[in-house]
Amino acid sequence: MATATALRHAATRLGGGAWAKLLPRRLVHGGARPAAADGKARALNLIKQKREELFDLIADTERRYDTRLTKEGFQNARMLQQLAVQIEPRPNDPLWRSKRFSKLTNDFLGWAGACVAGYMLTKEWLRSDKEAAQEKMADSACVVSNN
Repeated sequence: MATATALRHAATRLGGGAWAKLLPRRLVHGGARPAAADGKARALNLIKQKREELFDLIADTERRYDTRLTKEGFQNARMLQQLAVQIEPRPNDPLWRSKRFSKLTNDFLGWAGACVAGYMLTKEWLRSDKEAAQEKMADSACVVSNN
């Protein structure tokens, strides 16, 4: 950016306006244009609406057909859990409440399991270091007593 500015300034000083027209102009406004910001808001609202529609479609399919023990059924259940925490709250919908609760419970249990596993591995590692140090001390004590 600084190089382009220096080149533009040098071209203006040396060659006049003809060279300056060939070089790119400096950006005065760095923010997004209002039309782009409006398009972004429209796209985000469309995504939000599609999430709601997808949740309703999968929920309706799960209610109508028994897909619990199929691959698609498991994938749909996971998708419902993911969407339940991303859509607008529906406190009167029992399916939304159960899927949201199961998603939050799964997340909590995943983190808790990782913490417990980390604790257990660290504890085992520290205990093995302590036992190795005690064995080393016992071996050195035997060597000293033999001399």
